[in-house]
Amino acid sequence: MTFQQLFDRTDDRLKKLGDDTISIKAGDLPRDKKAVISSYLDTLDDTLENMEMQYRKGLAFSNSVDAMTLATHDYVTTPYNEYSDQFERQRMVDSQSDASKAKEEFKDATKEFGDHLTELKKFEKDNASKLDGFVLVDDKVLTKAIAANNHSYRQFK
Repeated sequence: MTFQQLFDRTDDRLKKLGDDTISIKAGDLPRDKKAVISSYLDTLDDTLENMEMQYRKGLAFSNSVDAMTLATHDYVTTPYNEYSDQFERQRMVDSQSDASKAKEEFKDATKEFGDHLTELKKFEKDNASKLDGFVLVDDKVLTKAIAANNHSYRQFK
């Protein structure tokens, strides 16, 4: 699966969640249950949007590391002359700066995604009785996702 296919699937899921939220708000459920389920779907929607952002930032970081590697290789292997050396050195420095910026953005997106996963898990736990039968993400899946995301985030330190 390509990243674009992944993003398209996520976008489709987000649209479906929006439709589900509207259906629940107009449904025959009791008012308190309706509000909780609607809030749950909004929280899930936010979590999926953050997951997509993390993937996008991760892809950008990966691309910037590739560009930095290529620029460094070109600088090291290009035969020396005054003009090419100045150009290749600047290209290498710029690519390192871009990679550093992309890393920080990916780190921030990873943290934010982890925060949303934790918020979703807490929401499910706090509202378990009102969400009876409407939980879309199993607690075990959330626990594994939070652990994996925390592991990824610790890699930045």
